[in-house]
Amino acid sequence: MATEQNLSEKELLRQETYGRSFSGLPLKAFLWGEGSTPLLFLGSLEGQKASADFLMYFAKELCKGLSHGKFLCKTNPAFIFSTKKLFFLPNPNPEASLLRENDLDDTHPLYRRLEGLIRNIPPEKRGFNLRGVAVEKNFNYRFGKSAQKIPDFSENPGTFPESEPETKALGHLLRSLSPRAVLHFKVGGSCLLPPVPRNSTLEHLLLRQTPFLPLADTPAGSLEGWLAEELSCAVVRIPLSSEESPEKSFQKLLPFLASVLTL
Repeated sequence: MATEQNLSEKELLRQETYGRSFSGLPLKAFLWGEGSTPLLFLGSLEGQKASADFLMYFAKELCKGLSHGKFLCKTNPAFIFSTKKLFFLPNPNPEASLLRENDLDDTHPLYRRLEGLIRNIPPEKRGFNLRGVAVEKNFNYRFGKSAQKIPDFSENPGTFPESEPETKALGHLLRSLSPRAVLHFKVGGSCLLPPVPRNSTLEHLLLRQTPFLPLADTPAGSLEGWLAEELSCAVVRIPLSSEESPEKSFQKLLPFLASVLTL
């Protein structure tokens, strides 16, 4: 990662490993800021490359903005750095990324275990880990495991909530952080907005992100539903386009991101 010449070491992105995937791949978080208000920016739980690329671009722009003294619609990056603690998790499901890109060594014993079913699932639906569990459906929100064998791993919620190393590690991190807000970036779909505290500044801000789905339509096992119910956390799923570059998506979301960071 490029280092800005006039930034101190503490002002750069700091990388930490908050857990391991089912096959032992590191689950990476990038931290920025030393304030008391935690905000978490999460990439797709389905391992989508576009959301990971966008979040890394966004995180690097923060460092660049602090170095140059301006960032996000003329907001003061030094103020953001001193008041917020930002956590970027670009790829919380790295095994799905490998499966989507057909980039997993086909001699890997876990790959051979899934090989027959993988062939019948298009890459864009390979949002599961190497145990065959759909990570995005593995949280304790209206959870109900399937009573029968599920032929499509993209619909398999697992045997119990947070049964997977990926969701267990993410759940532990979120409980310990108790973030002010979680922004979950995902390619496609509508903006998903579970309830946030009534009449709050954040509520009015998130409500401007339309169209959105009410909590009643939040899928079973979803991170958004679990966060809203268990942690009473403001959370929004923000759709990205796979056809857009990270730079273009960033420019489109710039006013919204600036508003979130200066709350």
